[in-house]
Amino acid sequence: MRIIFILFFAITTANVQSQFSQRCIEWKRIYESFHCETSPCFCKAHSFNRNNLTDSQKVDWYLAIAYMNRSFYPDSVFVYAYLALQEAQRIRYKQGVAGAYHILSVGYRYQNPIDSAIFSIQQARLYYQQDSCLKAEFWALRLLSEYYLIKSDYAEAFSTYIESLRLSEQHHDLYEQASALLRIAKLLSHQDILENVAQQVQKAIKVFTQIDSLKDALQAYLFMLQHCIQKDTLSLNFWINETKNFFTSYKSEFTIGKQAEYYITFAQIFQKIGQSDSAQFYYSQAEKLLDTLQPSTDYSIYALLESASFLSFSLMQEKKSFEYLYKRLKIALFLGERNQIAISYKLLGNAYAKKRQDKQALFYYDSALFIFLNLKNSEESYNVYHAIGQIYESQENYPKACFYYEKSVNHALKTTNKYRIRKAYRTYHRCLYKAKQYEKAYLIAVELERIREEMFDNNQTAQTKIRAIQLELEKKENALALFQKETQIKELKANERFQWISTVLGILLLVSIFGGVIFYHYKKLKAAYEILESKQKEILSQNEELQIQHEQISAQKLEIEQKNQKIGSQFRHLKKAQRIIRRQHRRLQEYNANLEKIVELRTEQLTKLNHKLGEYANRITNFSFLTAHNLRAPIARILGLSYLFHKEKENASQVQQIIQSINKEAYNADSVLHNMMTVLNMKELSIQLENLKSIKLSDALQEAILKSKVSEISIHPSLYFQVLADFEILVDIFRTLLQYSATFRMDMNLADVVIEASYLPNHGKVVLSYKDARIQFYSASSQNQIDGLELPLYITKIQVEALQGNVEFNTKEDSFCALLSFRAPLT
Repeated sequence: MRIIFILFFAITTANVQSQFSQRCIEWKRIYESFHCETSPCFCKAHSFNRNNLTDSQKVDWYLAIAYMNRSFYPDSVFVYAYLALQEAQRIRYKQGVAGAYHILSVGYRYQNPIDSAIFSIQQARLYYQQDSCLKAEFWALRLLSEYYLIKSDYAEAFSTYIESLRLSEQHHDLYEQASALLRIAKLLSHQDILENVAQQVQKAIKVFTQIDSLKDALQAYLFMLQHCIQKDTLSLNFWINETKNFFTSYKSEFTIGKQAEYYITFAQIFQKIGQSDSAQFYYSQAEKLLDTLQPSTDYSIYALLESASFLSFSLMQEKKSFEYLYKRLKIALFLGERNQIAISYKLLGNAYAKKRQDKQALFYYDSALFIFLNLKNSEESYNVYHAIGQIYESQENYPKACFYYEKSVNHALKTTNKYRIRKAYRTYHRCLYKAKQYEKAYLIAVELERIREEMFDNNQTAQTKIRAIQLELEKKENALALFQKETQIKELKANERFQWISTVLGILLLVSIFGGVIFYHYKKLKAAYEILESKQKEILSQNEELQIQHEQISAQKLEIEQKNQKIGSQFRHLKKAQRIIRRQHRRLQEYNANLEKIVELRTEQLTKLNHKLGEYANRITNFSFLTAHNLRAPIARILGLSYLFHKEKENASQVQQIIQSINKEAYNADSVLHNMMTVLNMKELSIQLENLKSIKLSDALQEAILKSKVSEISIHPSLYFQVLADFEILVDIFRTLLQYSATFRMDMNLADVVIEASYLPNHGKVVLSYKDARIQFYSASSQNQIDGLELPLYITKIQVEALQGNVEFNTKEDSFCALLSFRAPLT
């Protein structure tokens, strides 16, 4: 019965899928038969030919036109999709209604009212369910999860993946099951829920290999490599070896594009981990394959050429990088894909912008922007506006930069993607600040802070929901495994019971056969038995006498054995008790010895801790006194300036100077308070900094220069080393040193300050040298110093130590010198 049900389900599923695939082919055939893509007389053809079609064929024709025009004439998608929807609803053609909603969702996705796209694809899925189109329902779930990701609603996207996984398991669709597992792993990796990423990918690879979907299995391996290089470096070598073995085993099964993607991925990975020779080898292998690629309708060729271009640029082969981008543009032009043409223009603009060739970059950006605006693609329009704003910002043309950044903000808001909106607001705020539009910058900063808080709350909620759904899924998987195990046990018991009954019946049959034979022989032997019986009676009488004697001897022997057993058991109990007493005695001796050591160790630890607490209390006392002293000065000056302000109200120039002085003194007071909070929180902060990140010294110094408002200071090339640190603390260290130097000058010009860095490979550290010829360093303690250091230097010292580094202050060649050492990344 079970086999009949499985065969019926397989035949039904195959029939439904073949019908839906045939319907898609029919859409394309109808579309091509009317030549409606570029025909100027399309309206006439439409009015003439639709009378010759049946009602369902009219719906299919409308859907074919809408689907094919999605990349060429996006506005016409809605026109023909709604025509198909009205006609399909009129004739109650469920598959046509589902197709219309499906294509409407694609149209809405390109024009970014994402909620409308979600509603449309949900409606399409309902009709697919009613019409039993299982494969189409999987497509709808895939699009629905993609729309939730665009909306940054990760919890709903995860729920959709889980629903797709359950549906595939219910209908035994192994391909969709593996695809759902891989998408779940990607979302878990994106949300930094790393516990089950490798487990889900391994399950997906196993299923893909089982159904001979080697292309998807290789894609899963390549994703895992990208995941390891970003978030799980400890497992990188394992997955590199696994991917190499898989690719070597099935290399002949992959297309040229897949082989090139494999080589490009490995080249990128080896470049990131610093193995340039291996990266160059894999790049050369990919280059040979890419030169043989031909134009294709497969969209993966665009991503492949884009990756090859980025890799060539990073390997300092700029000419080859531009060749790949121009090849991508030629393929898009050949196929007439307007969206891909615009993306190629954008990528060329990015490449020229990296080379600082702004004129060519702006030309390609304008070309891309023209197409994206016509296609109403807000997502890509935002990217282009943002890139143009960056070019004008680098040229210090802040009004134009602000204009384009404002455009990027408007298009980011249309996409409803929180991460993109936050990035747009951040760059716009930075440019407004540089353009000195402080009031508008303040309003943008307030909105940016609101978005950050909302994103944090949403992210926390999404992670909580994802973990809850994941836990529920694990419970159900465990319950299913338990049910399957119980079912197997029941089947085994039933088989055993059947075998036992069969064996008993066989034995009974054999017994009945042999019983007849034995009965025949029994009759013959009975006569001989009667003769022997008389003789046996005589022998029995003799045996009885012997047995009585034997029983008496056995009773005596048994009594002796019982007494021996009692004596032996008593002896064994005594020996066992003696061993227990010795063992407990040894344990008591060991415990006493360990207890004395523990008491001595605890006493020593408490002594050291009391000493450290005393030192820390003295430092806090001295720091509090010094902070109060330093804070009193700017506050007193602010009070005096406020008195002058009221006195000189009529003198505009004097009022302006007084306001500037008040701002300066308020900034000084804020610096003192900032230093105080840094010292008070640094002990707690040093405990929290368990996982330091890899950060460039140049990035931190540049941020500190902006915050300190100093001038004429250059970033030495040696500062492009990476160190393990917290970005905000590293910026604060540079800012403190720069402000310390600025206090010895009348202006904010620090042109004579020299900042360099060097790498010590034997120690795994980066040493930063900070020299200022106008400062003399004095280590003697005074009333204005803590531990022999002035307040800024003391703050710098505890911040570097919190980052697990070291610092030294001294005077070399009549100049102040600070040597700061930080831990460097392993790579």
